[in-house]
Amino acid sequence: MLLLSMCLVLLVSLLILFIIWIHTAPLEQHGGEEAIVILGYRCDNNEIHPLLLDRLNTALTLIHLNSYRSIIVSGGNVSQASSITEAEIMKDYLIQNGIHRDKVLMEKESRDTIENLVNCKRIMERENIRSFLMISNSFHIRRITMIAQALGLEPAFYASRNIWSITRQFTRTLNEMKLFMFTYRKLKKHAWH
Repeated sequence: MLLLSMCLVLLVSLLILFIIWIHTAPLEQHGGEEAIVILGYRCDNNEIHPLLLDRLNTALTLIHLNSYRSIIVSGGNVSQASSITEAEIMKDYLIQNGIHRDKVLMEKESRDTIENLVNCKRIMERENIRSFLMISNSFHIRRITMIAQALGLEPAFYASRNIWSITRQFTRTLNEMKLFMFTYRKLKKHAWH
């Protein structure tokens, strides 16, 4: 019984440490980047998921504070319940909120985070973008940092981080444990450079 209790305490402690580690990834907001990249999130029925809305509103705040040459929205059609891509949904939202359509570049092919970054890297090479700020949710920053490093990218990262947003991301935070292993194996299997 004591051993079971000790194992349970250890597991809960490790879970708490993982949650703290995930949500304390360094965030940067220099304002001197040439572009801002907003990573997509699954949209069912062509509707913006609350986690994606958080990313978009965070980006809008930064866009109004800084002068970015380009805004890249990244996400394919992951949901069969939607008729358009995440990128198209995101671009429409940005335009509705005062962003000029010519500033928004779309990456519409990706189906996961690795593909988001691989395809955005191609767009930035084509557009000669050398510095960029990547926007996502707090739970996602550690993993996209790992992917960016594997691709030879050096972006700044930013997310809205407060107790309310972290609480809403709890389920996704737990899912990140599994996704870290999936991402690590996929990065190791493929040469992305």
